[in-house]
Amino acid sequence: MSDDKNLNLAKQIASAAADLYHAILESTSTGIVTVDEDDLIVYANQEACRMWGYEPGELIGNPISLLLPTVSDPLSVHGRPLRRLRSIIGSEVDVEGKSREGKQVRVALSVRETTVGRSTLYTAALQDISDRLRYQDALIDAREQAEEVTRIRTALLTNVGHEIRTPLTGIRGFAEILIEESEGTQREFAQLIEKNSRRLLDTLNSVLELARLEAPVLTTSTTRIDLVQTMRDVAEIIVPTVPANSVEFTVESTHAGIIVDADPESVYSVLYNLIGNAVKFTSKGHVRASLFASPEQVLLIVEDTGVGIASDFLPRLFDEFSQESTGLTRDFEGSGLGLAITRRAVQILDGDIGVQSTKGEGTRFTVTLPMMAEVRGEPIFERVV
Repeated sequence: MSDDKNLNLAKQIASAAADLYHAILESTSTGIVTVDEDDLIVYANQEACRMWGYEPGELIGNPISLLLPTVSDPLSVHGRPLRRLRSIIGSEVDVEGKSREGKQVRVALSVRETTVGRSTLYTAALQDISDRLRYQDALIDAREQAEEVTRIRTALLTNVGHEIRTPLTGIRGFAEILIEESEGTQREFAQLIEKNSRRLLDTLNSVLELARLEAPVLTTSTTRIDLVQTMRDVAEIIVPTVPANSVEFTVESTHAGIIVDADPESVYSVLYNLIGNAVKFTSKGHVRASLFASPEQVLLIVEDTGVGIASDFLPRLFDEFSQESTGLTRDFEGSGLGLAITRRAVQILDGDIGVQSTKGEGTRFTVTLPMMAEVRGEPIFERVV
């Protein structure tokens, strides 16, 4: 009698365990399909039925190829889908199937082999990835379209830029001649023409430079350049814009020469825009450009005692066409592209750029470039203006 009780208790426990197992399979969000050695479905949970649009129980007895026709391709032996299922045991693959209504179903498939008595069963776990793949496809399409738009924009800007730059250069040249040969009102008009044509040309150059840096395929060249000499060259170009007698403009370096392998256009863009901005926004005090070379990196620091930047504007500082002062009454001219160009150029050089600023006191930009440098000579400190 005791043995009968134990047997009944064991049956109850086994039945409860089977019910629990079945409940888990029916409630999971993963499709579960089990087939026998004859390729016939012996079990399909509710999620598997939902994926393919069948009612519970309708799939039982049907071949697995009803759900996954691609499994029956030449990769299987004698057209038996189980051969391919068996080949992916322990791994996961993406396969395509068709629902009852003929809709494409894309799933991530993994297979496990189970022996029950003398029979071998193959259980497939199926995750519906149709939405994920559609989203990925949409992202790829959007990226390709964006790259095409960028390519067209770059080509258009380059072509239009050439058509505008050529006559502008001529206008500036004639304006400079008129400035030298004219007097009085005519000279003032010529100076105004030269000033505004230079401003327009600077804006055009900034737009073209940003378009170049943002091109889907950016062509750069790596050559050996002297950062100190490049900084000096930029300083000489910017000297005419430094307010006379009110701003001290200096350049300094830990060495007379700092030689690196880098893209010269990107280096020039960084130096020109940072130093140029510092000079433009400083009416008194000082502007200082400094280079520091260490064994593994080069630091460029440009600091000024200019107008400074409000803390709430700093997060937008490197955005395209971003200016703290806007509208027709703004205090400073410019396209708002200089720092956007600078950030992109720093990224091309695999560097980082940071900024510290206090409104009304000045600004300090720090560029870190991970470059091995060859250094020459003693430290330098030169007053440009």
